[in-house]
Amino acid sequence: MIEEIEGFPTPTIRAIIEGEDRNLTTEQVKEYIKTVTELFNHALASAIVPGTDCTDMLTNASFANGFEGWSIGGGNKAYTVTGDYGTNNVEVWNNSVECSQTITNVPNGIYSLTGQIYERRGDGEAAKSFLYMNQFKFPIQHIKDDPMTEDKAENKINCFATKDDGGTDYPADSRYTDGDGNLCFVPNSQEGAAYAFAAGRYYQKFYGLVEDGKLTIGITANGEHMDWVVWANFKLVYEGKEEEAVSSILGTYLDNLNNAFNDNLDNLTAEEFNKYDKLYKDASEALDNRDADKMFDYISVVAASTDEILAKASVIKDVASVMSSLNDEISVLEGAGYLLEDAPEAQAAYKEWADLYNGDNFYATKTAEELEAFAARGREIIEMMKKFLGEKNLAEALKDINFAAATDEEPVN
Repeated sequence: MIEEIEGFPTPTIRAIIEGEDRNLTTEQVKEYIKTVTELFNHALASAIVPGTDCTDMLTNASFANGFEGWSIGGGNKAYTVTGDYGTNNVEVWNNSVECSQTITNVPNGIYSLTGQIYERRGDGEAAKSFLYMNQFKFPIQHIKDDPMTEDKAENKINCFATKDDGGTDYPADSRYTDGDGNLCFVPNSQEGAAYAFAAGRYYQKFYGLVEDGKLTIGITANGEHMDWVVWANFKLVYEGKEEEAVSSILGTYLDNLNNAFNDNLDNLTAEEFNKYDKLYKDASEALDNRDADKMFDYISVVAASTDEILAKASVIKDVASVMSSLNDEISVLEGAGYLLEDAPEAQAAYKEWADLYNGDNFYATKTAEELEAFAARGREIIEMMKKFLGEKNLAEALKDINFAAATDEEPVN
């Protein structure tokens, strides 16, 4: 046996290649496939530069092998073989399905994902289905975003205008007239989608950011009446700090920051308001100036600030819940025939806690950490009230037991 290579399973790959040991079990084969894949990804990571095609990091990126390599959850899904149609595709129709794949050992940076994908929205124009790359979520384009007009239509080349018998019903393409009076064809079956994809139609580009060596790509298809999502042929590219990619990522983050900022404006302290307002303006200026380095540097800062605002909003909801629970617990006490004054320790704590709340401006004068402490103290007071009531109930129960025992004694003659 040739000397083993550190980190490789036994027998070594060199031994297999040179013919010394080719009698592998199924488990050994799987182990080798996993090891070689990891080695490939590490090699790619060491040589990666902007523009590098990283599609091979994905398993079955084209969906030529159906859903192999992809995690699937939800309802109906189908798969069309290449056959006479020119290309593969997968579909979700009238169902909600989650399709995703996570890859690791991915070099950090910005990536683009290009794929052929569309959504037919059965009952309106609002997007229902999305593609996501880590924390970034994008609406999938409408089926009418890339129609084939009659003057350019080539049956079974770039569309499925008519069946062999000349029929125009399913599975042939659907027809409609656009705003300019042109007769247009859009797919109405996986066969039609295959012809459209083979002709290069329905490409859409997405961007994602990898910060921890992990990339999850997924499609959330939310289908109802006549909703239909079809996709195939993904291509993953490392973009680095390429201007278009960086500006797309930062623009998305700035939109998120702006929405979080405006939704929680009344709950920010003056310091928080000034901090986020300045950040938004500075990052927006970098975006307007198309300064790739500055834009890239702002991405993580803007994302973290958005998380801070949303985290405080979550704590505020928690405080409101604690306040409601405290009022409920006081009602329970009163329902049992007690007043808060009957529990002096809980009453003192409650008074001190309530005095901290200064009305409408309370949240705008407190940080998230201070609000978390406020909520935690409220929970402690609730437990004081419960303990008080529990002790009272126990004392009453023991009194009843003693009374019952005394009255059950036989009288002494």
